[in-house]
Amino acid sequence: YDRWERKTLAKGEAKGKAEGKAEAVLAVLDARGLTVTAAQRKLVLACSDRAQLDAWLRAVATTASVKALLAESAPRRARDKRS
Repeated sequence: YDRWERKTLAKGEAKGKAEGKAEAVLAVLDARGLTVTAAQRKLVLACSDRAQLDAWLRAVATTASVKALLAESAPRRARDKRS
């Protein structure tokens, strides 16, 4: 039981951190006055890849648009998977 509990808590903690990072990305986009569509918001909030969320957090301060931010991530992920 103790092992199951620790594993469950760790999963919950990881999910919470990912949700927090996703919310941070959206908050910065909003603060910069960039319009986020419902589909884009859903994509960001559905992301559980912490490396991707970290990349978005670094790029969100200087991105020209939400579309550019999200478009840059797809090729990077594909390259990472081949490495």
